[in-house]
Amino acid sequence: MSPVPVKPAPFQPTRDLALSALGIRLVPIQGIKVGLKGSRHVAISRKHALGKKAFDSLNKGLKVLRRKGVILKGYKDAGFFNEHVVRWKQLNPD
Repeated sequence: MSPVPVKPAPFQPTRDLALSALGIRLVPIQGIKVGLKGSRHVAISRKHALGKKAFDSLNKGLKVLRRKGVILKGYKDAGFFNEHVVRWKQLNPD
């Protein structure tokens, strides 16, 4: 049996969750998923004259986006949270 190439990728908003790019079509292995740990950061200088204002404004905006569900929707639209794979086995559980 030949090895099967595997590439981590977010689930796509298609019926079969497949990713197509550059003439290549990648499909998920049914019933199996991998969680990728990570976070996003923004650097704001404490020394800059507007640093505190920028920091406070960013946090205020994130709070509004979170309250309105925009952040969760973004994760879902990007394929990170997908209702179709909730019951799939995660190979690297917390």
